[in-house]
Amino acid sequence: MRHITINQYGTFLGITSERLIIKQKDEVIKELPLSRIRTISITKKGISLSVDLIHACAIRGIRIFFLIGKIELFRQLWDKINMP
Repeated sequence: MRHITINQYGTFLGITSERLIIKQKDEVIKELPLSRIRTISITKKGISLSVDLIHACAIRGIRIFFLIGKIELFRQLWDKINMP
C-alpha cells in the first residue's frame, strides 16, 4: 500500500479506469491503481481533486488528509463511507 503526498501548486487529481491520475498543466505526470493506495495527503493550497476521485476513495476506504498552513491544519475528508 502506498501513501501519496501532493505538494505542488496547480496539481490536479482525478480518476480514470480505477486509476489515480495526477496532472500538472494538463499533462499526466503519474498514474497509480487505486487498489494500491492507502492515503492521499494534500500539503499545499491550490491543489484540485475531482468529485469522482473523492467518491472512489470513500468507497474504497482511502483516506484523504489536508495538511495546510503554519499550524498544519489537519483534516480528514472521509474515513470510510458505507455506500448503499
